[in-house]
Amino acid sequence: MSNNENYKVIDAGRGVPAKAWTKGVPFEDGAREQVLNVARLPFIHKWVAVMPDVHAGKGATIASVIPSVGAIVPAAVGVDIGCGMMANVVEAVAKVMPMAFETEVEAVNCHHNYVACEHHFGKNVWVTRKGAVRAAEGDLGIIPGSMGARSYIVRGKGNADSFHSCSHGAARLMSRTEARRRFSVEDHAKATAGVECRKDKDVIDETPAAYKSIDAVMEAQRDLVDVAYTLRQVVCVKG
Repeated sequence: MSNNENYKVIDAGRGVPAKAWTKGVPFEDGAREQVLNVARLPFIHKWVAVMPDVHAGKGATIASVIPSVGAIVPAAVGVDIGCGMMANVVEAVAKVMPMAFETEVEAVNCHHNYVACEHHFGKNVWVTRKGAVRAAEGDLGIIPGSMGARSYIVRGKGNADSFHSCSHGAARLMSRTEARRRFSVEDHAKATAGVECRKDKDVIDETPAAYKSIDAVMEAQRDLVDVAYTLRQVVCVKG
């Protein structure tokens, strides 16, 4: 494994490498092996990009950007196709942050788990963003934290090495089962003090300590996005 100022380069042994924006954030072995398995596929273009909110998923690693030529891997998109937030938040955000919007149609984006045809490094390729968000130059995006943490409105920097991508959130630090085992209702109440939200046993799996530090995630991708606004958690609604 070699290092760049902003990302780590991981050799897959065969195929292409992976470039991982994971400095200062956990990157568990299971997720790493999933990434390398994808990097060994014969149709991957240049490298696989790994965002700082990376964790193991079903079919492919969450927070991975997979560019491919002549093939698409449906399992890499995952079962939560097209997940995200977008136009429905524009009006509300524009009321409190009018300078964030240059036109009425400019949208804040957190769209992930999809495939798009894009041009990167001299080729038209299929880009699968599994738990990753497009961050082309000037793109507005949302990077949400956990129930008790900050969230960010960002502008993409159009970083070519990440295939114009960034994280889609803070990402889980542990499984839901492990969070329920490790944390109590009292722990959850303390972690969400000052936030209007559920504080019962049925949402323990979503407690802030079950997620990575959003501040560490943002620091790890400082070359991918600029922070336009920082949002403080006030109300969080969980089903």
